[in-house]
Amino acid sequence: MKTIIEEIKKEIKNHQNVKNSVLKDVVSLKRTHYILLAEIVSQELSQSKFLQGDRKFELGNTISYITLQRFFDNSYKTSALNDLRFIKTLDKLCIFLGHYDLNEYILNSKQLTISDDDSEQIEPYRKIIETFCQNEFKAIQKLPEIDLSDIYPYVFEDSAILRRIKEYMKRYKDAEYHFDFDYEFAKFELLDCELLSDEEDLKVLKAHEFWDLVLKTAEGKVFFYKVMNFQTYFLKKDQDMQWKIWDNYNPNLQRVITTYV
Repeated sequence: MKTIIEEIKKEIKNHQNVKNSVLKDVVSLKRTHYILLAEIVSQELSQSKFLQGDRKFELGNTISYITLQRFFDNSYKTSALNDLRFIKTLDKLCIFLGHYDLNEYILNSKQLTISDDDSEQIEPYRKIIETFCQNEFKAIQKLPEIDLSDIYPYVFEDSAILRRIKEYMKRYKDAEYHFDFDYEFAKFELLDCELLSDEEDLKVLKAHEFWDLVLKTAEGKVFFYKVMNFQTYFLKKDQDMQWKIWDNYNPNLQRVITTYV
């Protein structure tokens, strides 16, 4: 995460609105500089298309100079990296940079790829992601029954990704969808995997995935899901020092959760 944070700092300093201000030639930011930077960021946030409706109230469309000072001075505790308030701050800074949130920033960043072809280095993490997705695919095949037992070993119990899976599985169960086993092309495939951030306590990977499946109801309602996309995965160690998925970003998530249900 520290690698990602440093990249965000660089991009903020290179943002057009910052470069067009008196801050462009400032090497070491002081209190008055942070106050001005907070005004620049807040003005951009207030006009952002990504901060409308409920999201505006959830994240807020301003940022304080104290928050920015702590961010740039690294005067936050390591534990803050897992704190929801800090993640929301990162989301707002990424919105300032023109992205929907932190996850989309990571997914779209061309500066974060550490290894293009170091398969041996990323193999253990790639395997976790691949097995997790395969087991999620198998769980979908069991609808309308909800059985996530094969997923639990690969994610944190209180993780957002598990909560989202439970949410969409319940929606499909309530709508009485079942897996169409007659669709012969149904499959999941992990096409590629890149390591974006390699730190002792956090691994961030970008996975190129292909999902192809069909769900149906007895009344003839059909949900076709044929998607090839990139997803971002955050892996951390649990209490037993085993790597597990802490969160992920799926750009097609809203379609999975809300469409056809």
